[in-house]
Amino acid sequence: MRVRSLALLFLGILMALPASYAGAETGKLTLDIEKKIQGLFWEGDQRQNEKRYAEAIMVYRRSLKLDPNQPDMLFRIGFCYEQMGESKKAVDYYKQALALKPDLEDARRYIEAHAQ
Repeated sequence: MRVRSLALLFLGILMALPASYAGAETGKLTLDIEKKIQGLFWEGDQRQNEKRYAEAIMVYRRSLKLDPNQPDMLFRIGFCYEQMGESKKAVDYYKQALALKPDLEDARRYIEAHAQ
């Protein structure tokens, strides 16, 4: 009886997980890719905090190769370009981020301030 209860509990947990975590092919990210993205996010932020913006951009772009639909990563690339004085590139990335996540007010303000 105890084995059956544990089996049912395990099955219930699997059913509650998103399909990507259970290993189904659904077009969603796998847990492994999500972990890689999180690691790259952290690595890029470290470099950004050290004002190594060009290196941070390279790291963030590696993450975008795993999943191009990351508004926060696009925002961070825009921020790095902003800090490097490359307004046109910053605006381009901020626009991409806003297309995916319209509530990024800092991106919207920067775009409005640099409208040409």
